[in-house]
Amino acid sequence: MPNSFTAQFGEFKTRYTSGKINKSVINKLAPDAIICDRKVARLYKNIMPVSVPVKLVTGGEQCKTYQQLELLHKWFAKLNLRRDGTVIVIGGGSVMDLGAMAVSTWKRGTGLVLVPTTLLGAVDASIGGKTAINLGKLKNPIGTFYPASQILLDVRFFNTLQPAQLREGMAELIKTAVIGNKALFNEIYRGRNSIQSKTVPENWVIKAAKVKAKIVAADFRETGLRKVLNLGHTLGHALELSLGISHGQAVALGMVSVCRVAAAQGLCAENDSNKIINLIAACGLETTCKVNYKKAEKLILNDKKSGWVLPLGIGAVIWDQEVDLQAAIDAISP
Repeated sequence: MPNSFTAQFGEFKTRYTSGKINKSVINKLAPDAIICDRKVARLYKNIMPVSVPVKLVTGGEQCKTYQQLELLHKWFAKLNLRRDGTVIVIGGGSVMDLGAMAVSTWKRGTGLVLVPTTLLGAVDASIGGKTAINLGKLKNPIGTFYPASQILLDVRFFNTLQPAQLREGMAELIKTAVIGNKALFNEIYRGRNSIQSKTVPENWVIKAAKVKAKIVAADFRETGLRKVLNLGHTLGHALELSLGISHGQAVALGMVSVCRVAAAQGLCAENDSNKIINLIAACGLETTCKVNYKKAEKLILNDKKSGWVLPLGIGAVIWDQEVDLQAAIDAISP
């Protein structure tokens, strides 16, 4: 697995490696248990060691509950999982959020390896150590900071993603490029006409992962700089919960909103704002929707990502900004 980098997150060191994942690679990690997305396990039976206990989880936000967390803890107890053991979590963002949360809270933390199987998971959820479950209508209010010791990337997993899942990942990929890698953004923009195919260049994923890792390394506990990663998330989370749309689509709409707001305030050049919005649209993501003001306001007030992040241009953003919610909603109104 040749392409790799290492990042230091607080007291934790994470190695991010890309290449072909197979049964031999998994076996070399000597895992004591594997938590795997049910669909992934069905599609990729050949990577599963027969001698390692596997717990299947149905992916999606609905898996991130106290009940599912307790089931995993009870399974760990049944396995007599030791503190010096290793658990591999294989799946998309929701399965990794849940699995990593379970690992981080079992005996105050056991060994953790993540294998993201979605684009969104590879460029965002797997990196930086945030674990979480939901509570009712609240998204991710309960969680820990617990980075994996290793993240293993194999872009071949993306070949079996549904088009909507690929679009979700592209929203986070674009977000990361807007935040901190103008060259990557321009590279994606040049390839925008073929973006809706199932082939995502590995180097895009690695470059985006490095951007996030660099930011998290500088602010592991999210006291300042790490907040820039919430670009598109303030309104995005409210849309995700109130409208029941996917996380990636919600973040895309959130980015469209803040791009237009920033351009209107003179913080971001209109050309840059339009370029970002055009790239989002080229991915097949919606750029307008109807929003209920009262529902959005209530959700934003209860959300830990309530500070607004605004683009200053492609490759630079500013965080903890005040934004008029009605203006933000109007920016994406049909």
